[in-house]
Amino acid sequence: MNVAALGTLEENGSPHVSFVTLAPQEDGTAILLLSDLARHTANIRRDVRVTMLVMANHARARGSNTDSGEDPLAEERITVHGAIEPYPVMQLEDGKALYVKHLPASAQYINFQDFNLYLFKPSKIFLVGGFGRIETFSADILIQG
Repeated sequence: MNVAALGTLEENGSPHVSFVTLAPQEDGTAILLLSDLARHTANIRRDVRVTMLVMANHARARGSNTDSGEDPLAEERITVHGAIEPYPVMQLEDGKALYVKHLPASAQYINFQDFNLYLFKPSKIFLVGGFGRIETFSADILIQG
């Protein structure tokens, strides 16, 4: 799952949602490559609290399965609350390599001046496994396996 809807907070407190790509890590964190020109980047510079919605099958999230009669609301998805911080400078080259490994097309723009790596650290996870199958977890579950 390399795509997500990223929810940030506007200056007036209203939500802003955008589409982002990410490189999930084994420890439950995720690397994001964000442009300085993007509204979500301005928002996280003011308030690091974010929410991400990740679909098990993002093609279905676009509605491609509705033609087959399947209900997209029955699909698995997770909403993850957490915080974003700049990626550690001392590990920047390793972070870029990991990101490009997950998203090879990013090699074209990962070194642009206005793009920077960020680290998403989850705190709470809401798993929806379909109708009536909802679980809430602490992010510690990701680290514990």
